[in-house]
Amino acid sequence: MGTQKQKTEGGQGGRRGHSNMDHWVTTAEIKDSARIRRRRESKTIVAKEKAEADKAILFTWEVLPGKWAVKKKFVGQWRITELKDFDTDYADLCGPAKVEIDTRGTGSMNFGAVEMELDCKMDDQDERVLCFTFEGADEGDPISGRGYCLVDNDGMIGRMYRHFGDKFDFKARRMTKDEIA
Repeated sequence: MGTQKQKTEGGQGGRRGHSNMDHWVTTAEIKDSARIRRRRESKTIVAKEKAEADKAILFTWEVLPGKWAVKKKFVGQWRITELKDFDTDYADLCGPAKVEIDTRGTGSMNFGAVEMELDCKMDDQDERVLCFTFEGADEGDPISGRGYCLVDNDGMIGRMYRHFGDKFDFKARRMTKDEIA
């Protein structure tokens, strides 16, 4: 007579033609929990990277409303009192020579036949120094360049470098309320 067929164990087939169904359920639960864990980790990583990027963008590009881009001691109107290598008559040729800087880091400067707009930023290396770039006109000819200035009490000293051109050293004093009006 022949040997009798033995009952198969789970995972090796059987009457229903399937492996152990309990194992399938456990495997599905493991896969689901791993998928959920990976999604949570990805969301956490993305949130951290976004926060770092937002912080970098805020630091680099934006000045929040109510915040100052430049230190308070630089803000205001300044009367240019001395322009190295130029006499006072030239400095005041087209009106009083002056520098204006606002809290957001924009401003203007005029002396002689030169009028320019300023874009100011505090120096990254030395908080006592205000750096700026400028663009404007000298007797109608376009000019641009860079410069810096320092403030000590009510006096400002600075230097400007015209792009492919001269350098200008200047001294200025804070204008009084009577001079501004």
